[in-house]
Amino acid sequence: MLKRRLIRYFIVLALLLWSGSAFAQSWEDTFDADEVHTYMDKDGLKYLVVAAGGAGESVQEAAASLEAALRSGPATLVMNDDALGAVEGLDDDAIAAKAAALPVDRVAIVRVFPGATEAQATVVVTVRDQDGENVWALSGTKGVAVDPQGGVVRGVVGGIGVRSKAAESVNSTVRASAAESDKAKQQFAEKFIWTQGLIGLNQYGAMLMQSTMIYQGKYKRPLTPREFYLEIGRPDLAEELESNEAQQSLANITGLVGTLAFVGGTTWLLMEFLTSSGEDYNITTGEWEQQEANYMAPGILTGASVGLLIAAYIIAPDQVQPVTSSEAMKLADQYNQKLKSDLGLAEDYSVVPEVNTTNTMKFSYGISPTLQGVSGAIRVDF
Repeated sequence: MLKRRLIRYFIVLALLLWSGSAFAQSWEDTFDADEVHTYMDKDGLKYLVVAAGGAGESVQEAAASLEAALRSGPATLVMNDDALGAVEGLDDDAIAAKAAALPVDRVAIVRVFPGATEAQATVVVTVRDQDGENVWALSGTKGVAVDPQGGVVRGVVGGIGVRSKAAESVNSTVRASAAESDKAKQQFAEKFIWTQGLIGLNQYGAMLMQSTMIYQGKYKRPLTPREFYLEIGRPDLAEELESNEAQQSLANITGLVGTLAFVGGTTWLLMEFLTSSGEDYNITTGEWEQQEANYMAPGILTGASVGLLIAAYIIAPDQVQPVTSSEAMKLADQYNQKLKSDLGLAEDYSVVPEVNTTNTMKFSYGISPTLQGVSGAIRVDF
C-alpha cells in the first residue's frame, strides 16, 4: 500500500515538474516586467516596439511580451509596429529611419533567432533613441527570465551579456542577410515563370478567341513549350512534345495526300459516270457504240485516299502538348515554389509582373440592304 502511494506521489511530482517547465517556455517569462524595467533609462518616454523578423510567429509573440513589460513600467506610451508598415529585410538603421517620423522617443527592435528546438530560441532587443543611436540592448532565451541590469555600467547590458558592440554586430548580420535576401529576390524575379491569358470578346460578351502565353521573369522573356518543359526540369515532356509534333506532321502530310487523292478519285468517278451515259459514233465501223465506264482505276484511287485519311486519324496524337493548360500552370507553380526554396525565400513570397492590361479590342459588325444586294462591315476598336 505504501509503495503504491509513493509511486503515485512520484507520478504527480513528475507531472507537476513537466507542466511547470512546459508553462515556463514562453516569452512572457523571458521579459519579466521587473527585470525589463531596470533597462529603461528614463521615465515618461514613448516606445515603439518593432517585430523585425526572425522565427515567424515567435518574433510577434516576443514583441507582444516586451510591449506588455514596457507598459507596466514608467513609459507613457508603448506602440506596436502597425503604423510602421512592412519591415521585412530591413536592418536596424533602416527601421530607425522609418520610425523617425513617429511620435516616439525610443525604438525597440526585436529579433528572434531560432535554436535547435523551439525552447532554445534566442531574442535580441536593441533600443535606439530619436537620433538612431543605440541606448540599451538585451537578450535572452525563451522561457528564461532576463537578468536585471542593476550594477552594470551603461553600454554593458544584462540578459546573456549583450553589449552595444554586440548590438552593432547583430545589425551588421541583418544588413548582410538583407543584402543576400535582395539578391535572392532579384534572382527569383528574373527566373520565375508566369502566364498571361488573352481573351477576345465581342460586344455581346461572347468569347471569340483565347490564348495563353508563357513568360519567364519580370523582363517577360517568352518561352516556347519546349523551353518551358526544359526550364522546369522536365526533359521527358520536351521529348514527348517532339514525338507528338513529329506524329502530327506525319498525320498532316498523310491527311493532305489522302484529301487530294479523295478529291481526284471522286472527280474521276463522276466524270466516268457522266461520259458513260450515252453512245459514241465509231468512225471506223460507222456504228453507234455504247460507252463503257472505267470505274476500277478511280475506285482504287478513292479507296486508297480513304485509307490514307484513316491512317492520318490514327497517326495523329490526341493532343500535341503532353499536358493540359491547367497542368502546365501547376507545373509552373511547383517550379516557382522550388525556386523560392532554393533561394531561401518565404513560401508566400510573390512577384507580380507589370503587365499592360488596359488595351481592349471591341469587335462590331453590321449588315444592311443595298441596291446590289446585302453589304456588311466589321469594325475593330482598340
